[in-house]
Amino acid sequence: MLNNISWSEYWTTLGIIAFIYYVVIALIYYSEEIKHVLSGDLIFVKTSKIDIQVENEKSSIDNGLALINRMKQEITMTLKQAHENNSVKQEVLYSLQAVTKKFSTIKETAFESDINHYIQSECSNYCSIHLDGDEIDSVWVK
Repeated sequence: MLNNISWSEYWTTLGIIAFIYYVVIALIYYSEEIKHVLSGDLIFVKTSKIDIQVENEKSSIDNGLALINRMKQEITMTLKQAHENNSVKQEVLYSLQAVTKKFSTIKETAFESDINHYIQSECSNYCSIHLDGDEIDSVWVK
């Protein structure tokens, strides 16, 4: 019986079986996507978990930078107001504590040291107050 099968018949049969196998697998696992593609409703874009993770990191960095900018603006407004009211050092520290309390999510992040330097420079610019390390630490209320 095997002598009656030619090589071309063997390869044709094997090709047909392989084709049917892959069609069945595609229908089992990708039936919804195939329906959408055939109906023309959806342009298929496949993103990997890494792409989604990179996009999430970019958006969280952008959100973090926006938060930092808002905090810096509020610090500047607070210090301008303290300068106009001729506030003493302790009042300025209390005002800065109120600002850092609003933005408590920044505490113990990489941005905290940037904010600390910003507070020191703005305090010296607007209020002529020089803060040391302990005073800067006291600004961040727990």
